[in-house]
Amino acid sequence: LARLGRLEEARGQLEAALKLEPDNPVAHGNLGSVFFQTGNLEEAARHYEQAVRLNPAYAEAYFNLGMTREEQGRTGDAVRQLQRALELQPDLAPAVAFTAGNTRFVVGRLDGSLQFFDAKTGLPGKVAVNR
Repeated sequence: LARLGRLEEARGQLEAALKLEPDNPVAHGNLGSVFFQTGNLEEAARHYEQAVRLNPAYAEAYFNLGMTREEQGRTGDAVRQLQRALELQPDLAPAVAFTAGNTRFVVGRLDGSLQFFDAKTGLPGKVAVNR
């Protein structure tokens, strides 16, 4: 439903599903995505965090949490979440690089490690940790 733009209907169904199965990480992740799409970043982050608590190997939820943190201006936390997503699922690297390229940093892989580059200069950079 969310993919069809029926976000309120998707939200209602996901919330109903979570009443029946409150420990379902996928439902939390999907509800986080609905909140992200409607601009409710706090609720989005809350559901992504719950998803990764319930399933610490849920790479997509770490990725989405990272993007939410970036939207909130919490770049340091965003980087940590994106790093974790890539550790769990290295094939996310193109998505992370593309998404991050639209923000403040670009993720690349050199010698199998993660490197961060300034999106403007292309030079290796450090990311400040925002709290």
